[in-house]
Amino acid sequence: MRLLRHAPDDGALLDVIREGIRGTVMPGFVWALSDRSVRQTAAYVRSLGRMPPEHVPGDPTRGLTVYQKSDCVMCHTIRGIGGVTGPDLSAIGAVRGAAALRASLVDPGADHAPGYLVAAVTIGNASPVRGIVLDEDVFWIHLREAGGQVRTFQKTDTVRIDREPKTSLMPSYVSRLSDAELTDLAAYLSTLRGSR
Repeated sequence: MRLLRHAPDDGALLDVIREGIRGTVMPGFVWALSDRSVRQTAAYVRSLGRMPPEHVPGDPTRGLTVYQKSDCVMCHTIRGIGGVTGPDLSAIGAVRGAAALRASLVDPGADHAPGYLVAAVTIGNASPVRGIVLDEDVFWIHLREAGGQVRTFQKTDTVRIDREPKTSLMPSYVSRLSDAELTDLAAYLSTLRGSR
């Protein structure tokens, strides 16, 4: 059975379901679930760890080489090394299977991580500024551009904001990598399971 980083035992798992995980997008459900439902949810989560490992085609060692030679490290972090524009990939294999990872490489806008909504902000007749929405309220929107620069815009009558829920700042690698390279890269990413 796999250990969960934030819930190494049943008591910790129950606490995570009730209280969430501080500093992450995982909310608590103490207000929405009865104690029985919390325990049933914990039992279901534990059962997922008993699933047999997925057979992953491809060679993870060659996939690491593909990762290192591509621009992935410019936007993604693995074990504290890399950029911050895209999601941290240190434990991506624990939450997504190889097939989903490969699909993300081919069509990154189809299903991207929460917190990575892309928007374009246009002021008057200027060229739009595209980036990931870091924060937004009634008066301001903060974007991180592909190069990592954070831009802040005040919402006024001359500012237009176009949200792009089906796009990603990550390019498709379908024409940048061979079919074998895509398979190997997905195999490598599926080995990333975070600290245990």
